[in-house]
Amino acid sequence: SNTATPNSIFASSPANNGNQVVVGINNAGTGTITINNNTIANLTNANARTSAASTGRTAGIYSSSGTNIISGNQVYNLSIANNNTTSGNSPSVCGISLSSTTQKTVTSNIIYGLSNSYSSFGGYIIGLYFTGNAVSNDISKNFIFGLSVNSGSTAAYIIGLKTATGVISLYNNIINVGGDTRTTVYGIYETGGAGNNSSMYFNTVYVSGSVPAG
Repeated sequence: SNTATPNSIFASSPANNGNQVVVGINNAGTGTITINNNTIANLTNANARTSAASTGRTAGIYSSSGTNIISGNQVYNLSIANNNTTSGNSPSVCGISLSSTTQKTVTSNIIYGLSNSYSSFGGYIIGLYFTGNAVSNDISKNFIFGLSVNSGSTAAYIIGLKTATGVISLYNNIINVGGDTRTTVYGIYETGGAGNNSSMYFNTVYVSGSVPAG
């Protein structure tokens, strides 16, 4: 994508009855997969499906297989305006989404400018969604900020970093989330699943906002 041009990758179909997907880098390969030092910017998905069952989505990096090393990437300005309420690895907008229970190292990525502008959006915006294996995984030195929803959204969720499974060392990440809307906001969300073993330390989390009513 052209980093200087808004909406430089634009899936223009509203896909009102479909689940249109826009992904910057999609990995389904096995073995060791390294995704380093890429810029993924200005991806816009015009999917306007209003059904909560929609799985139309926009993602910067999506990996569903392999041992992953993901570092030094910049992911920003990803948008959609639908009502996908999926809470797992396929939310309406996600900067980096990792869905397989394999070993992963995710470090020094910058994620910002993720948005859903649907007027009554009730789903999730997630900066980094993480699943890993039961041995050793590393999430460190990532910077996540600028996640937003439409001002009319009263049931949406904004999550900087969500971990689902794995033995995880999560440290030295910086997360800045919030806004002036009636949304549920989490800096870091650990699902607490059986077998999870997370060590979280030296992270900086800032949650801000001023809700006028409600």
